[in-house]
Amino acid sequence: MASKMFSQSHNPVLSEKLMQEKSIQYAGAGGKTFTMSSAINKTLFLMAILLLTAVVGYMFPSPILTWGGAIGGLIVVFMAVRNIEKSATFAPVYAALEGLFVGGVSAFH
Repeated sequence: MASKMFSQSHNPVLSEKLMQEKSIQYAGAGGKTFTMSSAINKTLFLMAILLLTAVVGYMFPSPILTWGGAIGGLIVVFMAVRNIEKSATFAPVYAALEGLFVGGVSAFH
């Protein structure tokens, strides 16, 4: 019984109904499968964006860039959660904004 409590989530993004709806929707939209190599490629691409913008944030430390990256990243996350179909478009924007934040925090401390 205790393990069942830990597996349940009250997060609306992780609801079972939403996951089933989205999996049916994606299966009907081309039937593309998500492979390990595509996951690795996308992760490396997003990490490269984050590192490039972190270097910019570190080389040109500015509270505007740092706070803009933090607040902008938060806004982009909320937009991506509300618009799951466009989350692939929001991912590079989020990586760039978080890179500015990480670079700025690294430069100030």
